[in-house]
Amino acid sequence: MSSLPDLDRSKVADIDLGSSEFKQSARTILAEWAKRPPFYVLSSGPPQVVCGRYADVQEVFSDPERFSSEVPRGLGFEQFDKFMGVQFITQMDGERHARIRRLLMPAFSSRSLSRLETRIGEIIEGMLDKIENNGNEFDGMQDYGAQLVVGALLTAMANLDERQKEIFLAFHEVLPLTTYTKPGEPFAPECVRAFDRAAQLVRQIIAERRSNPRPDFINDLITARDQGDKLTDRELFDQIFTICGAALSATSRAAGGALYTLVWGHQSRAFRL
Repeated sequence: MSSLPDLDRSKVADIDLGSSEFKQSARTILAEWAKRPPFYVLSSGPPQVVCGRYADVQEVFSDPERFSSEVPRGLGFEQFDKFMGVQFITQMDGERHARIRRLLMPAFSSRSLSRLETRIGEIIEGMLDKIENNGNEFDGMQDYGAQLVVGALLTAMANLDERQKEIFLAFHEVLPLTTYTKPGEPFAPECVRAFDRAAQLVRQIIAERRSNPRPDFINDLITARDQGDKLTDRELFDQIFTICGAALSATSRAAGGALYTLVWGHQSRAFRL
């Protein structure tokens, strides 16, 4: 990591990624970044490098020798420790990543997912009926993006009840606060409380599935084997925690963003016509 005096200041962007100004103009800004060479963003921690062009992003993800997926452990790493110590497969490199990937594959196989197809279809139909019954307007995030992910992931795949889903949703709501953790400071108290509740729930779910197996995604993870190898208790905990809790945020926002992009693109084409 380069020290601040070594940085090419012509490649430093003066922008606060957590500010309301950025969030309000994110679509326009990100569209510009898709054409811009990599640049630095400074914060209270280490410099961050933003890659927006396809070729640059592909280079980062295809060259593990130069670019690691591991969370950096230097000063200010807390800003990047989004899952508060829990490590998902996307934060691993090399053989460790390959091994966890092999063990996770059965849970994501076409056979396993086809088993969920009918249930997910029913959930989506119910969600769309509710949107239609409420009139001509709806909130793309609240009524679509968040509901789609919660329904497909927590209800259909994980078989969670309403109380359990609320615990994961509460954690995913405070997760962005980790971004504002300053170097050397503890995570915000509300993050710690939400994390502890979600962690306790994950341990409870694992114990329940081991005692009373169900034909669902979590059970597939618990029973996953590869030539005698299996996920350790910690690896199992980390993967279930991040899939059911932390993954809700990015996935639901992506669903809402995709809908917004489709609508915006449709309106733009209609205007040009």
